[in-house]
Amino acid sequence: MPSTSRALFTASPRRRLAACLLLASSLLGWSCSDSPTEPTDSFTFSGTVERQDVTTENFTMTVDGLMEIRLDTLIPQGPDGTVISADALAIGFSLGRQIGEFCDTSGAVAFRVGDSASYGLDQGAYCLYFYDIGFIPVDVAYDFTVTVDMTDF
Repeated sequence: MPSTSRALFTASPRRRLAACLLLASSLLGWSCSDSPTEPTDSFTFSGTVERQDVTTENFTMTVDGLMEIRLDTLIPQGPDGTVISADALAIGFSLGRQIGEFCDTSGAVAFRVGDSASYGLDQGAYCLYFYDIGFIPVDVAYDFTVTVDMTDF
C-alpha cells in the first residue's frame, strides 16, 4: 500500500473527517455553474382585481432564465374606498405565453401575501394573469402589488 493511502487509513478519525470534507468541498466547487444567482432584472407591478375580473401584465424574457414572482401586498377596498380586513385574502395567478393580444395560460396558483412561485422560462413574450378565485365580495376590489425578479441562465 502506498504511504499516502496508508497514512489516510492510519490517521485519526478527526484527520479522516477533515480529508473527506476537503474532498467533498472541492468536488462541490467544481460542479457549481458560473451562472448568476442575483436577479439581473426586476420590476414591480400593481393592479386591481374586482369580483369575477382579470388583470394582466405583459413582459418579455430577452434570454432564457429564471423568473420568480412574489405577492407583496393585497388590500381589499370597499365601494367607498375604505379598507376591509385583510385576513385570509387570496387572488388567483397564472403565468402564460403572450400570443398576439391573447394570454395563453397554463396552471393556476392561489396567492396570499408573501407567497412566491419560480419558473424556468425560455426567451419570449409572457403574461402575468391575476384574477378573482371566487372570494372577492360584490362591490369590493383587491389592490395588489407583485415583485418579479428575473435571472439569466
